[in-house]
Amino acid sequence: MTSRLGRLAPTRDLAVLSAVFFLIFAGTGSLQQYLVPYLEEHAGWSATWAPWSLATLYLSMIVWRLLAVYTIRRIGDYGSIALGALTYTLFPVAIIVSPTRPVVLVAAVLWGWGAASFWLASGSQVLDTAREAHYGRASGIFYTATHLGMVCGLFTLGQCYRARPDSPAFLWIAFAAAALGNALCLAVPRRRLPRDPPQLRAVLRVAFGRVGRVIAVPLVASAVGYGLLLGIFAEIVGKRFGLGFMFAITVSFYIMRAFISLVSGALSDRIGTRRVLVLAFAASGIALVWPAFAQGAAPLVVAAGALGLLASAVPVGITALVGETASSGSRQAALAGLHVWRDMGVAVGLIGAAQLRAAFGGFREPFLAFAVIFVVCGLIAARLPEVGSARAREPAER
Repeated sequence: MTSRLGRLAPTRDLAVLSAVFFLIFAGTGSLQQYLVPYLEEHAGWSATWAPWSLATLYLSMIVWRLLAVYTIRRIGDYGSIALGALTYTLFPVAIIVSPTRPVVLVAAVLWGWGAASFWLASGSQVLDTAREAHYGRASGIFYTATHLGMVCGLFTLGQCYRARPDSPAFLWIAFAAAALGNALCLAVPRRRLPRDPPQLRAVLRVAFGRVGRVIAVPLVASAVGYGLLLGIFAEIVGKRFGLGFMFAITVSFYIMRAFISLVSGALSDRIGTRRVLVLAFAASGIALVWPAFAQGAAPLVVAAGALGLLASAVPVGITALVGETASSGSRQAALAGLHVWRDMGVAVGLIGAAQLRAAFGGFREPFLAFAVIFVVCGLIAARLPEVGSARAREPAER
């Protein structure tokens, strides 16, 4: 029993990085959900421009997913984690000082570099220090801490925003939580693990190679669901049902993400990543049919939970896939190449939110469309190479 518990216990690296991500996402990470309504209602941004505050972030991340391997090489994993976290800490300050479009959009571009570096350096360290055959569990613990931070942050920021919607007090709370996470970065171990020389073509080979092409559709689809939550749910649900209901919807999304991250990580090690992704897409496709034909709160909560299911299972599964199939030196390139598709999906969901609202005017058509898309993505995910239970060791970039 003792040896089994020892094998499953998180390493110090994983524990520290998980705590850092918990605090960062209890702060600025959670701020994303309230940013679009705040800029639109209290900073004078139009309904068309407000989503660009977050879309710019994710578009910047796409570029830096491709190039961050070079900056990480120059300043190391530790520097990338600490400086990346600093961009999260400074973003709410930029909004407090001057919520104008030039300032916020420039801060979002800088945040894009920080987020890309923060995730790449941390994700590769989590995999490098995880015990073999437990990449799914390590990824699940890491993502669960992140999502729990989001739940806590959403509750705290949401209560503050609802009580004083015309005050930047919730921005100061986001800053304080992120600053604590930034300070905790001092405890991140300063490891110098061997990495392959950074090459843009290596990242592109992963993104557009055999595995990347198969993974692209599931990653984009699951991330578009997240973008829709930040866009359509934040705007339409908030206006139609009030901030309180929007808060409940959002919390259900992140509670599901936290729970599924832990469960899907363990399942990925037990039954294989491919089966986990197929089950996640099938369950989400079925769940989205209910709110397409039913009114009321419960169907929408289920829909948000379904999007949370996908937004959790897919990144955890993909991270486990990289851990199983890529060598230590090539993991940053593999993570960068594959997550280009995720950032693209979030940006598409955010930018398309206003257009979807104008085109459909309601929830039925989008829910039915995404139900079909998710079922199709489940069929596509079935083409992925099986890892986890099979313990494949084929390089990810082939």
